[in-house]
Amino acid sequence: MNGNSHKYDDIIDMEHPTSKVHPRMDEISRAAQFAPFAAVSGGAIESEKEALAQLEKDIRTDDRLP
Repeated sequence: MNGNSHKYDDIIDMEHPTSKVHPRMDEISRAAQFAPFAAVSGGAIESEKEALAQLEKDIRTDDRLP
């Protein structure tokens, strides 16, 4: 390592902060924050392979590229 192996020794064993005002978010709600945008779900794009193929096609036909 580059000498920073003890950089966080003072906080590594601290308890995770818990809000007294806001309840902890459940796993499903938390995961939903990282889900794909609604605009590309629900059948708009049937699969990731189709989306990638379309993107590659768009890149190949983009006349703005040199």
